[in-house]
Amino acid sequence: GLHHEDWPLGFVAPGVIMCGTAVLVYALIIPYPKDAGLPSLGTESNSDSHSDYVPLIEENADTPTESETLRDTLSTVASSFRKALSIPGLIPFALCLAFAKMCAYSLLYWGPSFLSHVGFSSADAGYLCSFFDIGGIFGGILAGLLADKTGSHATVAFGFLIITVPLIMVYYSESVAAGTDKQANIWLMMMIGFFINAPYALITTAVSADLGSHKSVRDDDQVLATVTGIIDGTGSLGAVLQGAIIGGISTSSWKTVFQFLMLAEGLAACIMLPLVWKDLKKRFQEEAH
Repeated sequence: GLHHEDWPLGFVAPGVIMCGTAVLVYALIIPYPKDAGLPSLGTESNSDSHSDYVPLIEENADTPTESETLRDTLSTVASSFRKALSIPGLIPFALCLAFAKMCAYSLLYWGPSFLSHVGFSSADAGYLCSFFDIGGIFGGILAGLLADKTGSHATVAFGFLIITVPLIMVYYSESVAAGTDKQANIWLMMMIGFFINAPYALITTAVSADLGSHKSVRDDDQVLATVTGIIDGTGSLGAVLQGAIIGGISTSSWKTVFQFLMLAEGLAACIMLPLVWKDLKKRFQEEAH
């Protein structure tokens, strides 16, 4: 870890890594299918006569004024937004993500402060919190596999959320009891990261894609981005609120912080209940036939 006098390096090092990654992406990414010897989208592989360039407006068409262009753009955005909100399940999943993301970001950002309170140095606390994301990787993979196997995203997310509620207090109690035992805290971090990050990862990826391709908006390519934006934007609201809430609570008691996180996870699970009931009812009907 970095010592307290090396904080500037903690910002410089990630910046250098990002710049290096950007150069690699720019140098290696293939921007167009034709550059890889593949047919362009919307054309057949043997139709060499078709041009890759398709004008956005006809050459003999009247050029729209700036106000008309702005009006058309706003109308398109509003239409996509209305269509996205009409998709069944979008609002519950978005609200669920807000609470799930609140919990995930609380432990990710305030975890080092909690571990410092337990007795670890700042460097060790930061090192241990990296295992929260490692556990989240495996949790996200398992959540995706279960969702693919069952076809019930809401039920899988609900299962992880409801299990997480008691585990949050288990994590708090065991972390305090373990003290500065690194090995124990690594496993505890991976455990809580596994369950907290699983529904968060599932909703921001598979659920967003499925809702964006819902049969009610299947013919509108612009709705997928709108759906993703609504879900992730609502989730980010939870991430923003956690900073103010946890910052105020942590000054009095860390136990209260974890009780609040239990409440947030419980609310996220409750929001999923109507969708879970819908999934179960659909499954029972299929089995009956």
